[in-house]
Amino acid sequence: MLLDKTIFGKKNTGPVIGYDLSDDSAQLSYLTEDSEEPETAAVVPGSELYTVPTVLFKREGANQWFFGREAYRQQENAAGTLYRELLSNAVRKEQTKREAEESDGDAESAEEPFDPTELLALFVSRSLSLLPKEAEVSRAAAIVFTVESLEDGVLEVMTELIERLRLKCPRVYVKSHAECFAEYVTRQKRELWGGDVLAFKQGAEDTLRVYRFTSNTKTLPAFVFVDEKNESFPAEAQTESDAGEERRKDTLFLQLAGRAIGERSVTAVYLLGDLFLGEWLRESLRYLCRGRRVFRGNNLFSKGACFAAERVAGAGETAEKTAENTAKGAPETIYLGKDKLRTNIALRVSDRGVPSELSLIDAGENWYDVSAETELYLGRDKTVELLFKPIEADKEEREERLVFSELPDRPEYASRVRLTARFIQKDRLLFTLTDMGFGELFPKKDITIKREVALA
Repeated sequence: MLLDKTIFGKKNTGPVIGYDLSDDSAQLSYLTEDSEEPETAAVVPGSELYTVPTVLFKREGANQWFFGREAYRQQENAAGTLYRELLSNAVRKEQTKREAEESDGDAESAEEPFDPTELLALFVSRSLSLLPKEAEVSRAAAIVFTVESLEDGVLEVMTELIERLRLKCPRVYVKSHAECFAEYVTRQKRELWGGDVLAFKQGAEDTLRVYRFTSNTKTLPAFVFVDEKNESFPAEAQTESDAGEERRKDTLFLQLAGRAIGERSVTAVYLLGDLFLGEWLRESLRYLCRGRRVFRGNNLFSKGACFAAERVAGAGETAEKTAENTAKGAPETIYLGKDKLRTNIALRVSDRGVPSELSLIDAGENWYDVSAETELYLGRDKTVELLFKPIEADKEEREERLVFSELPDRPEYASRVRLTARFIQKDRLLFTLTDMGFGELFPKKDITIKREVALA
């Protein structure tokens, strides 16, 4: 099999955007080529309001829509309908649709005046207008949307959302909060993540969500991980403001933080959200600050999404910053989350008569983001040889041969084909081979062949 050329995305220049989306609020951060750190778009230019409530308001009897804080203002002064929980409503619709497909029936749901995913798309589209001119979407090299989790239909909703938005941006991705937390942490000074790094964020239904970043710097590149779980944090201890309840809340959080830290080495802690902006953090804050750096804020995930967007765009100074961090003692890193591929996939090829390997898919990418395309010249055997190389030491390499007997018989290396690969499940690849012909000697045939291959 001869290598002709590989078609990969070109590097793009321009700003990158990180968009953190939840049922409660949205935040937009951006990183321009001239800046070293992401900035967060203000709701009102010049203000310090950076959180956009995830709501829409439609005036009664008119096709007028308002989003965010303006939606609440309009609700107070005009008749109409306020739409909340935009992400959850779209996910519920997706889950109902999926259950209907699995049961071979029709989805049963109450008739809704507007499609939930369309409402979500309207909100996101309107909120993107908050970006300053130098970071507007039409100029962006990449956008990364981040949500708490991509399970239970969220990934499907976000994929449909992106399709409906039709953004004029060459690269648009969706990543979890856990991954964006890892992106943010690894772009900080090395001493901040010499040990574990914790983040606490107010969750739903009387919970705090706890993120734990760990790293294995014995490998090169270094592998980093994020574990996440919900801890109980009773609602009455979150909302009461009198002195007694503040002490109670402080004590509860002190106990929770103590359990999370335990005997482990924790070098930094992030307290995320409005919950931690009050004065109730006393004994718990003193405990956290013993030998650790502690930060409070609420835009970590959107900034982490910015760093992720910069990485996938290959734009700006990503390569230079990686080299700079490495020179300062911060190793190159690969985040290994539950959606990350842990196997490198290559093709065995012959480049000008020299046997070699062509990298097709790299480990460390989210399986749902991955696709690859290349053009090859096949021999008479009409065979593509695949090499699977796990990055985990206890897994063995393996080879697999795909024979495309449906192709017409031609002389050696006279079958030019296009081969594409994409994942249809985390552990299953779909290869599509298309005949490209060989000039006037062998015109291309209308032949497209698909093969599924298990990763393990």
